[in-house]
Amino acid sequence: MKKSPKSLSFVDFKKIQGKRPLSVKRGRFFSIAYFPDENMRFSVVVSKKKTKKAVSRNRIKRKSKACLFEILEFGSPKTGFYVINAIISGVEVVAHEELLREIKSLLSL
Repeated sequence: MKKSPKSLSFVDFKKIQGKRPLSVKRGRFFSIAYFPDENMRFSVVVSKKKTKKAVSRNRIKRKSKACLFEILEFGSPKTGFYVINAIISGVEVVAHEELLREIKSLLSL
């Protein structure tokens, strides 16, 4: 069984705060910022500006993390910090396959 990637902690966010990401890729639903590091960690961020309800924000996070775990079963991207931001509201109603395709293309797998 593959080890799942850890989420970014508060300390990790403090470490990258104020730094520019090495690369940023934008898609239809998400933008992914990459910060180089020796460990592989992910974080999914959904702003209150995009969806006001916590239920919707949590649903977007759960669906995104499910896609990430499915992608990591087939091959992992390079190590580092990945911060995934939802950039439109309404992502929670998008089909799993569509989210999976977008995150795969943004991670360049």
